[in-house]
Amino acid sequence: MSRAWLGAGQRAGPGALGVGLVLTLVAGLAAASTAGGCAPAPVSLPLAGVPWLDGETGTYAWLEGGLETGTGTFSQHRVEDGWELRNTTTMGFFEHAGSVVVDPQTMMPLRSEVRVSGVPTSYEVAAVYGEGRAELTARTAQGDRTLSVKLPKGHHLDNDQLLATIRCLPLREGFKLPVNLVNTVGGISLPVPVAVEAIEELQLQVAGLDGSTFAAYRVSLLGGQQRAWYTVAAPHVMLRYDNGQRVCELREYAPGR
Repeated sequence: MSRAWLGAGQRAGPGALGVGLVLTLVAGLAAASTAGGCAPAPVSLPLAGVPWLDGETGTYAWLEGGLETGTGTFSQHRVEDGWELRNTTTMGFFEHAGSVVVDPQTMMPLRSEVRVSGVPTSYEVAAVYGEGRAELTARTAQGDRTLSVKLPKGHHLDNDQLLATIRCLPLREGFKLPVNLVNTVGGISLPVPVAVEAIEELQLQVAGLDGSTFAAYRVSLLGGQQRAWYTVAAPHVMLRYDNGQRVCELREYAPGR
């Protein structure tokens, strides 16, 4: 199922932290998956544990050509049935807000919401994950609609949780893992390759973090079409994310409690 289920005019916007990860590449991923471009994902995720505390928040700057074009946040919150992973992006008149509630043991999604407003359009998508299927409900300018997406056997992640959930994996040099990703705005489920390419040093000034030089895992997404950098030291904070169009960098960090 393609993004057409939301209507021809629906777009992810200029690089939202969650939605922008995959939407611009859905067609290419579908072709690669069909042609065997990504190995089958494992039945369960090899988790190393949840590294964050309740209320942890990272504030990011979106950059294009070295100029700041917007802001974003990631935050993690303890809720009754698991963890709620939130992300936001604001760029001019464009706003994106994503929320995924995940099982605390498996990190698999229980439900999610995406709200996009501004140029070129506005819409909301909610998903409820059940046994074998995700039930999607969308509110768009063209009216409300629903879609049932078949889930892969074994593990699956919601698109809006991937960048946070990578922090729960046993990252190390040479680490590779195909992840079953459900893109609710795209109405599609596909395996996405995640791989640690190298350990690099990043120079960043981040309020709330000691020092300005950080050893970081450089993580390749979608075969290197996008990348994210996470501190080697726990709690493996995401320092930078490059979605192929824009870059976001951490500016302020609050560890939660």
